[in-house]
Amino acid sequence: MIKTVEYELLETVAPVDRVVFGDVWSMPDDPAVRLELVRHAVELHIATCPKYARFAARAGFSVENLRDPADLASVPQLPTLAFKLGDPIMSCALHDVAMRCTSSGTLGRRSEVYRDRPTIERLLGSVRSGIELIGDWYDDEVGVVNLGPDQSEAGDLWFAYVMSLIELVYPTVHAVRDGRFDPEEALATVDALCRRYPNAVLIGPPALVFDLVQTARRAQRDISALSGLFVVTAGGWKRSTGTVLDRDEFNTTVLDGFGLADVTQIRDAFNQVELNTVMLECGAQRKHVPPWLEVIIRDPWTLEPVAPGAQGLISYLDPTATSYPCFIVGDDVGTVDNGPCPCGWHGRTLRHARRVQRDEEWGCAIKMDRDYTVEGNGR
Repeated sequence: MIKTVEYELLETVAPVDRVVFGDVWSMPDDPAVRLELVRHAVELHIATCPKYARFAARAGFSVENLRDPADLASVPQLPTLAFKLGDPIMSCALHDVAMRCTSSGTLGRRSEVYRDRPTIERLLGSVRSGIELIGDWYDDEVGVVNLGPDQSEAGDLWFAYVMSLIELVYPTVHAVRDGRFDPEEALATVDALCRRYPNAVLIGPPALVFDLVQTARRAQRDISALSGLFVVTAGGWKRSTGTVLDRDEFNTTVLDGFGLADVTQIRDAFNQVELNTVMLECGAQRKHVPPWLEVIIRDPWTLEPVAPGAQGLISYLDPTATSYPCFIVGDDVGTVDNGPCPCGWHGRTLRHARRVQRDEEWGCAIKMDRDYTVEGNGR
């Protein structure tokens, strides 16, 4: 007799996977759903991560206290500094670790995050859902140019690994080879992909994209093929020299330099090594928060939640990570908007105002600007 197991397999799918790999942007942005997902995640990490269990105990926290979405603010959250101390924070066995992820910090301030396979797969799920905000494309309709190295060259650069996940979705060409970024060669690659594919996407740190635009201007290249190009920035807006690129000025420069038809073709993505979700912008250039991710804005002095719409430290409760407790207080200042978005997608949007100033730490975009551009003396 043949036993049918399809129903049994379906029942074993974790609730968080039903959300991450579902039709994300058509789902209601339900706080009650996040309450259940986070509750399960907190139970898991208290049971499997002794460091987090002790941290929660010292805070006097009990999972039984999570009865209402408002109670989510009471979940103990780790400062990102906790991942920089060289003492691994893990909720899985060492042999289950698929990747040791490090930030691009310098002077011994690197974060270390250990990810198992389910955690990485859910990270990829967030990338796929974010891409849906840019366009509803078939895989063979898109070509991607990544202004960075491939994974074999990236070393410990977290941004490069996250961008390498795009390779699992679309054919991707990398512009940094043998530690060298050639803007003219990269521009020729972008032009070729724009002529080959119905849709072409350029991904990179704002500084490298800016460098590419200046190259196009100096070369007085024919940019007619680039009018349909989508530009996705990621990694941060600060250059290695300390200057910060202005977003409005950047948009104007890229629109003119690439001959883009509309500003909706320019998007920004946000992630940090301690967070297991990537957030992308919609056409209105607002970063949409996926329905599984709880974002709490906290007062930087008291760490109490601020009033709706007020600015403060951005903190996250991310239930997608199984190998470490992804309950973190970040180093960014911003706000959450619960109102409707002009793009038509519903749900919350996140606005980053600035980073907390820490001169001894470098972001991924700064490191890549320093290593690969003229201004950063990389060539």
